Amino acid sequence: MAQGTFYLYFPSKKDAAVSLRDGLMETMAQAMATAVESRTSFEDRLESMIAAGFKVARKNADLLRLSFIGADETHPEMHSQSPEHASFLRAITDLFRDAVDAGEMETMDPEIAARLAIGLLQHAMLEAFLFGGGEDVDRLEQGVSTLLLNALRRRTA
Repeated sequence: MAQGTFYLYFPSKKDAAVSLRDGLMETMAQAMATAVESRTSFEDRLESMIAAGFKVARKNADLLRLSFIGADETHPEMHSQSPEHASFLRAITDLFRDAVDAGEMETMDPEIAARLAIGLLQHAMLEAFLFGGGEDVDRLEQGVSTLLLNALRRRTA
């Protein structure tokens, strides 16, 4: 492809990278939303959601690295409030809201919990695929599951 043709579709290289990241995030959000559709327990749905996200990341490790190399964490596309992350936020917020309503999760603001969970997931995936080269993927996935389950699970008195 000629350089001029590239710039017909993307005004800059940054716009191309953001487009790639948006596509990857949408694929991941769809996989995670599908994983939580079952009527199993909150714990099972949370673990399934995390596993689905990491599965997409494993399949697209090169694209994940490319999408986030040089990404600035202060940039709007890196935040769960951005339009690029809206479907992520919606799926996780819905899961947490249902779990709070069912008494399976500690009572807290589901959207705030979802935004924090997205940050943890995002950072673990960056650690696994961008910084770590893929060696600790299983440990990081298990760590995210354990940390979120222990933090969010409703404690019985």
